[in-house]
Amino acid sequence: MLGLTATADGAVPIAGRAASGNRSDSLEADCVLRGLAKSLPSLAEVPLVADSKFFGGGHLDSVDRLDLAYATLVPRSVGIWAEAFEARRSRRKQGPLPLLESKAPKEGTGAPAPDGSGFSVDLAYSWRGGDGQEQKLPMRALAVHSSALEQRKRGAVERRKAREEERLGRE
Repeated sequence: MLGLTATADGAVPIAGRAASGNRSDSLEADCVLRGLAKSLPSLAEVPLVADSKFFGGGHLDSVDRLDLAYATLVPRSVGIWAEAFEARRSRRKQGPLPLLESKAPKEGTGAPAPDGSGFSVDLAYSWRGGDGQEQKLPMRALAVHSSALEQRKRGAVERRKAREEERLGRE
């Protein structure tokens, strides 16, 4: 396994490490983060952005102890995803979600810009530590609606629906 840490401004590699292919991603990520925290004096001021593999009890606990700021996707398999989604659904019943970002339309397209709307909700993520004890970590989840993502998903659903209708027609 090769772990690589890169900057967001041009993906400049700043650290790398080779490890056994049998080592778990979260253990390796902890090792890389501890190394970065030692070698970069201002790492606590740099927000880390990661995919959903970053999310996990022991790993988030390590990140919290290092006092690192982060943004990551919460996997649907984690209970607080459903809590954040339900909070978003409840909030939408009260009216439209506040606009989070509005992008200018691409030149020459004439199409309206996609928007993202949502809100943040404070939650506590719970997991069992290696010692069997329940651990809790407070966090803030950003529940977002993206019209661009909704359009892409709508297209995928329509394609699946057409394939299913075709299959049923053949049967």
